[in-house]
Amino acid sequence: VFHKGDPYIAELADLRASCAKKPYVITGRAHTLSTDCNLSKARDLILSSLTKSDAILCSTEAQKKVMANFFELAETRLSVQTGISASYPGEMSLLPLGIEADTGQGIAKLEARESLGYQQESCMLLCVGRFSPADKMDLHPLLLAINDLLEEKRVSDLLVILAGNGDASGEYIQSLLRQMYELNLEGRVRLELTIDDERKNLLYQAA
Repeated sequence: VFHKGDPYIAELADLRASCAKKPYVITGRAHTLSTDCNLSKARDLILSSLTKSDAILCSTEAQKKVMANFFELAETRLSVQTGISASYPGEMSLLPLGIEADTGQGIAKLEARESLGYQQESCMLLCVGRFSPADKMDLHPLLLAINDLLEEKRVSDLLVILAGNGDASGEYIQSLLRQMYELNLEGRVRLELTIDDERKNLLYQAA
């Protein structure tokens, strides 16, 4: 298997077709999907020599749907602009992201929460990732969903940790803070803007 860390694997298929003595499987991990603004990379995948044995690996059903939407739009544009009728020839498979099996091993949940300074009995939800509304998940809708849960009294003692690398003075972080205050969520949502591996492992164990 020849694996690539992004979904744009058309050039690998062309390399295989030109040089490989034996066929091999090509996979690519759908990662940041905001870079193909003009759908040229999606078009390249559609016109590539990929086969049903090759796959783009999607972390979630939502990401899989986004990729499918990209291909549908690119296929339509290709047909209208060139008259070529073609579709993405590979597969799109669901493969969620994971963490190392020994992450936080030997640390109890309550012990991890105590080390982090968080309430031990709260219902704790964790979101880890770089803070970016374009390249990562926009967290504003999540704050609205949290507010709905609390207003509808569908959950109590909720604590949401948003952890990752971010600039506290940057516009995006400031916009999240403003929304938190507007929704009175400052006691329910915590931002962890600088985390090393040790603290990240504790957060995984505590959630």
